Amino acid sequence: MNKLQWILLFTLLPQFLSAQDLKEYFFPLKKLQKTKVYQFEVAQKPNLTQFWKMKTEEKNGAWKLTTQVYNADFRLTERAEEQIDSVGSKLQLFIQFDENGKADTVDLVEHEVFAWQQAEGETVRWSMLMNNAENETLYFAKERTHLKDCNPLTFKGKACETVCFEDALHSVNSDTYEELFAFTQTSFYAKKMGLMAFDRVFEYDEDKNVNYRLVKVWKEKKWRKLTSK
Repeated sequence: MNKLQWILLFTLLPQFLSAQDLKEYFFPLKKLQKTKVYQFEVAQKPNLTQFWKMKTEEKNGAWKLTTQVYNADFRLTERAEEQIDSVGSKLQLFIQFDENGKADTVDLVEHEVFAWQQAEGETVRWSMLMNNAENETLYFAKERTHLKDCNPLTFKGKACETVCFEDALHSVNSDTYEELFAFTQTSFYAKKMGLMAFDRVFEYDEDKNVNYRLVKVWKEKKWRKLTSK
């Protein structure tokens, strides 16, 4: 190897060393072939508890992740389907349910949810149009930026390798341009675990600020017993 090649190698080497594959911080696809339910809680606010029921399917090397979100009363509020490939996770379906179980019609515009090679400071985005029961068209978007600094989290007393993202979320009524909501969220993902926590901050309404933490992972059989009580 000549001198020029050595110079090029040492120039590029730091870039390769600093590159981070984020796939290990996504939800564990193989483990979720058997349904698991992640329970997220807000301290001293049990009415805000969320249960994320997740299951993956693998077919010819392609993965699909289905997530159903239930509230503290075990009512289904959301359903999402993601396609997992060599680049990352892309949203294929999103349904939101009202208190009567009626679903909104959703058209996805931008699909990217989680990128394996998202660099620090880089932003990915997904968005959608939703038609509600009042026949209004609502626009919803989320921009996700990979943060450089991240405080590690613990789960059941064990420290976890953690990566963080700053999510900026907002929604407007596409017919009237009225802003429906806007907030930022720091999302924490742990290696081989997936989402561990998310902190929401509303700039003009601090009373809505919440810090969700993963407190338990249920197996499907125990989840069924919990919901049947």
